[in-house]
Amino acid sequence: MRPYLFLIFLLGLGGWYFYCLFHDTGQEGLVSKAEWADLQGTEYNLRSKPVKEATIVEKEFLEIPGSQSSSSGLVILLNAKAEPYYKQMPEGFYRLSQADLTKVQSSGLASSTVLAVLSSHVDPNKSAFAPQ
Repeated sequence: MRPYLFLIFLLGLGGWYFYCLFHDTGQEGLVSKAEWADLQGTEYNLRSKPVKEATIVEKEFLEIPGSQSSSSGLVILLNAKAEPYYKQMPEGFYRLSQADLTKVQSSGLASSTVLAVLSSHVDPNKSAFAPQ
């Protein structure tokens, strides 16, 4: 009887692990932590180069110019699988053109949440991604 109890315990433990892995519970969930880590690593790797225009990086991230006081840009995760569904590093304000928003939309890589946030930053007076 004891081997069956141990087997049931192991199956339950494995089920709990996969539940936590694939059913994220917000910023403290395993999937969200991995996304934040990927975003932070990408932002760190791109930090040293100046950003002049929007660039989709590794089909997962959007790099855009930040404020005028900073030569480095902002990095946005295009299709987050866990809450929050919009992740950006570092924090900062940006403006972008309708043409560049259309470029991101046509790539098919961004989630509807990211597209909604990006569209809230569209400036009709901008002809390309540009600092505030």
